[in-house]
Amino acid sequence: MEPVFMVLAQSAATAAVLAIDSKKGLHELNVTKLQEILKSNPLADGSLPEILIDNSYNGQFSVLGEHIIMKKQYGRYGKDYVKINSNGQATFSTIVSNAGKYNLQVYFPKSENNSKNVKIIVKIGNQIIEKQFEIDANENDWYNYGEIEIASGEKVSVTLSSLSDAGFIADAILFVPIK
Repeated sequence: MEPVFMVLAQSAATAAVLAIDSKKGLHELNVTKLQEILKSNPLADGSLPEILIDNSYNGQFSVLGEHIIMKKQYGRYGKDYVKINSNGQATFSTIVSNAGKYNLQVYFPKSENNSKNVKIIVKIGNQIIEKQFEIDANENDWYNYGEIEIASGEKVSVTLSSLSDAGFIADAILFVPIK
């Protein structure tokens, strides 16, 4: 529950600063401007924001092959995850607006009867990096793919596929800026 109160406090403090700076009452603030400030500077320290892509984000996630959306499973990130057959693949994609070095993390929820070996291919512009991961079926965890460098405005895609006859789960990825 604490993160909810932390976000509420930060939003209220940012709104108060905006009201003082513009010499207006809180009810007169430009809400769109406040939302943009919170989105572009979420830590309120000028650092780059993390980039999260969940399987539920329209236009940033796609699946090839047979799959099922799982909504009531424990350990998922967000409201659901996608269970994909062994011959399918899942792709998360985005255009990164802030150039820099990022640590890429991939979330895999605890699951039974899924592939313990997953291939992850990252495509940054024309560069392709491929790695294999062994997934612990007993843990809900973020797996560290490693450091990648991305130019401003560059399209990045992260494609997951199974390395066995079992299916796999696609849930979320996170780009964490390296300071």
